[in-house]
Order: sequence, then C-alpha cells, then structure tokens
Amino acid sequence: MLDQSEAIVGKDNVSAVALDVFGERFALISTVNKLLNVCPEADESDEPPVGLLKQYIAGDTLTVDVKYDDPITITPTARLVIAANS
Repeated sequence: MLDQSEAIVGKDNVSAVALDVFGERFALISTVNKLLNVCPEADESDEPPVGLLKQYIAGDTLTVDVKYDDPITITPTARLVIAANS
C-alpha cells in the first residue's frame, strides 16, 4: 500500500520522517511542500511528541528549524501514512 500511495502522488511529493524522530530538531524540514509523509515500520516503542504530532495533523502553523539557516514558519501539507505491525 505504501508503494501505491507514493506512486499516486509521485516520489518528489513524499517524505519519510519516522515517528521516533518526528520531534528532532531538523526532522520536519523534509516534509515542507510534500503531500505525503510515509512512516514505515512504526511500532509500540515509537513515542513521538504528542503535542507536536497533534499540531502537525491539524495543520496548525509550526516553526521548523533549517540547518545553517534561520527557522521558517510552515503550515504542514503532508498527510501522515503510518504502517504498523501491531
């Protein structure tokens, strides 16, 4: 299903930020201007920052750090697709 989703929106429109790194400093910059964020192999031990995850899913404005540049303010466009085994 993940491959089909990527094929529908195009590989250039897909990011792959895993849930366990979702709250890391520079993680979300790769989701900017993407339509889909694929999180393969999520499991029970992955604990994303719940507040940030809720803001992202709701499409709230976020400030995202950019490496070697000033932070930017974004409105998330990528929808999360999370694959889990349990």
